[in-house]
Amino acid sequence: MKPETAPSGAVSFEATLLPRGSLAGSSNGKTRDARSCSDVMLSLGHNLSLSGLFHLGSGRARSWCDLTRAMFGATGTPCAIEFMDMPAEMSASYQNNTQADLTKLRAAGYDWSFASLQDEVFDYIANYLSKDDIYR
Repeated sequence: MKPETAPSGAVSFEATLLPRGSLAGSSNGKTRDARSCSDVMLSLGHNLSLSGLFHLGSGRARSWCDLTRAMFGATGTPCAIEFMDMPAEMSASYQNNTQADLTKLRAAGYDWSFASLQDEVFDYIANYLSKDDIYR
C-alpha cells in the first residue's frame, strides 16, 4: 500500500480491501502473528547468546482489520474498510491463521517483549513510508 500526500501535507492511504471474514473476533477470520524486521533484529541483538531455531512473534495472532486500523490510526485518517470475497483459486491454499508458539523461545531464556502491532505500524509509516526517500 503506497501512501499519498494530501494537499494539507498529511499522509493518507488509498482504499483498503480485505477478504470477507477477517473481522476481529470472527471465527473464520484471517489472522497473522507477524513481526517487523526491526523488532526481530532488536530481539536478536539483545540475546546474542541464544542459539537455535525459534518462532518469533508476539504469541498473539491479529486480524487484518487490526493491521488496517493501526495503519489508519498511524496516519490520523478515518478508518474506512471495504471487504471483498477471497478469489476461489486462492482460498484452498491460503493459510488462514498463524501464531507463534513461544514455548521454546521462553525456555531458552528469552524474556524480551515485542513491540505492539500499533507501535510497529506507526514506526514503519512515520520513519519510512512518510519520508521523501522510502528506501532509506
